[in-house]
Amino acid sequence: MPGEWQTYDIVFHRPIFDGDKAIREATATVFHNGVLVHDHVEIGGGIRWAGQEDEPGYRPHEDKLPLTLQDHCNSVRFRNIWIRKLAD
Repeated sequence: MPGEWQTYDIVFHRPIFDGDKAIREATATVFHNGVLVHDHVEIGGGIRWAGQEDEPGYRPHEDKLPLTLQDHCNSVRFRNIWIRKLAD
């Protein structure tokens, strides 16, 4: 509900690369307020934006990168963000 705190628990497994090619896509399992909403869903790489000419997909990158959060220009606040490394 708007104006109430929501919880998300996300289990994310990064893509694995062999040179320039992704040999295993990233996956995510997502719980919203304790309810499973995505179960081990493959994430196919980037998203095509309006005016973008290259194809979306994976580009090789480091194993660890900063976490980025989006708000889509809506009023939003984040709190109690925990990141924990899982076994590979």
